[in-house]
Amino acid sequence: MEDPCTPGFITGTALIRFAHRLGYEITLEHATDIDRYRESTEPSIAALRARTDISSTIDPAHIIHAVQRSAHGVEHTMNISQLASGSMRSHTLAHETVATALARLRVAHERFNCTIHFLEESALERAQSLDESITVDSIAEVATKKSMGESEVGPGLLAGVPFTVKDVIDVAGSPTSGGSCTGRDAKPATRSAFAVERLELAGAIPIAKDSTTEFAASGPDSPLIGVCTNPWDTSRWAGGSSSGTAVAIATGAVPFGVGTDVGGSIRLPSAWCGITGLKPTAGRVSRSGVIPMSWTAEVVGPMARDATTVSAVFSVMAGEDPDDPRTHAGSAVTATEPRELAGLSLVVPTDPLFKDCDASITRGICEVVDVLNDEGVTNRETQIPDAANAHDAGYQIVFPELASVHRPLETSWKDYGPMTSRRMSRGIMSPVSDYLRAQQFGHHLQTVLLRELAEASAILVPTVAGSAPTHADAMMTINGKDVPAFGHQARITMICNLTGFPGLSFPIGFDAAGLPVSGMLIGRPNEEHLLLAFAQMYQARTFHHTKRPTLSH
Repeated sequence: MEDPCTPGFITGTALIRFAHRLGYEITLEHATDIDRYRESTEPSIAALRARTDISSTIDPAHIIHAVQRSAHGVEHTMNISQLASGSMRSHTLAHETVATALARLRVAHERFNCTIHFLEESALERAQSLDESITVDSIAEVATKKSMGESEVGPGLLAGVPFTVKDVIDVAGSPTSGGSCTGRDAKPATRSAFAVERLELAGAIPIAKDSTTEFAASGPDSPLIGVCTNPWDTSRWAGGSSSGTAVAIATGAVPFGVGTDVGGSIRLPSAWCGITGLKPTAGRVSRSGVIPMSWTAEVVGPMARDATTVSAVFSVMAGEDPDDPRTHAGSAVTATEPRELAGLSLVVPTDPLFKDCDASITRGICEVVDVLNDEGVTNRETQIPDAANAHDAGYQIVFPELASVHRPLETSWKDYGPMTSRRMSRGIMSPVSDYLRAQQFGHHLQTVLLRELAEASAILVPTVAGSAPTHADAMMTINGKDVPAFGHQARITMICNLTGFPGLSFPIGFDAAGLPVSGMLIGRPNEEHLLLAFAQMYQARTFHHTKRPTLSH
């Protein structure tokens, strides 16, 4: 009898029978896809199995525990005064602000297909209630002066500020579709996700649920509403899976939004739409009230035009949640004044993984280094060869966890989009030994990164190798050559998801076609404040983040 856990593997009807023994029903088409996927990943997975420097005695759960060692709040730069920039005026009534944001978002949706549910009625009711409870002058005063304690959100901190939410995250009174046709008739959520609830308590007003790839796991063509196009070029994809959130911000409809990130799903659309996105340390922001995809890799985080706004929103979102065991007492963020950067340092890797990118990105990375050098930041080059294995190891964890999450819904798989089904089917047949080995590699990569960060404050890398791919054929251009987007898009961003480390994506320029390109800072666990401080300083000296796509005007 053939052993399904050895190279060679079974195919066709035999594979279908084996899947049935595990409790899954798959088609012959999916069986063929599984075998094709096995063949494509076998070299990297075999190399991972053969590594002798990864201890087989590591408890795979250690990848989670390693980022929770800090049990205290961490200083964090917070500045609310610029939240109104480009989207609202500080002395505008909340009702007028929200109405304007909704109108702008409807225009953006008509052009770029970025919204699944408009929350117009509830948003305007919230705004009206806010206007009746506080004066116009006090709105501005609270928004600029109110600070948040370590374990509680101050009421009014974001008073009257509109925002949008990726539609895998609950907002009370609205259905959560997950971007899937199976969620078309979903019942309204009875309460908001923990992170959204904290923002609402601070006075922010959710105005829409944003377009997302199906269950945050699929490709550009969402089976529910179709492609969310890029506002810089509608022949291109906005990026996934927090697609609509990035578009709502890039077009100026809202100052910030809430997304999720499993392999780059906050940072990639942020990069391709020209905004700033934070993938926090695992456990800083609760995942309660979110359609799950991966217990190991998934986080919730803020997206905005600039690092100052991301900083402010993150300080509200972060905190301990009894319903999410990954959060802890040190999850909360304490507000401080912006710090000086002199004496801090950057690590800039030179491996092919990080150098094989468009020339516009290389120029942008050099500009970041030059700007920060002028502020007293030092830098050194290094090599991190282990980082090249993060992409395949990450998906060796994500796909089996995705399949497990959706196992109780297996009878609905026939209604899922083809890419979603394929990815879950691939996860079904991943041997548990490879899954655990990938978890152990994640811990190994944590130690590698911590060694690099022992005498540095952050690692500076490209977010992604090129600008936004076309959505018709999923091809991205790197130095004039078209390459498949799915082979390149998450090969750097997955480093942060596999290890649980924080990563901040921010605009660093434009390519030859006028499309945004992006850099990423990776930091030690729970040190988002340093990444944000670097980006804030860079954005104070440059203007890439201030530019909007022409199509949004």
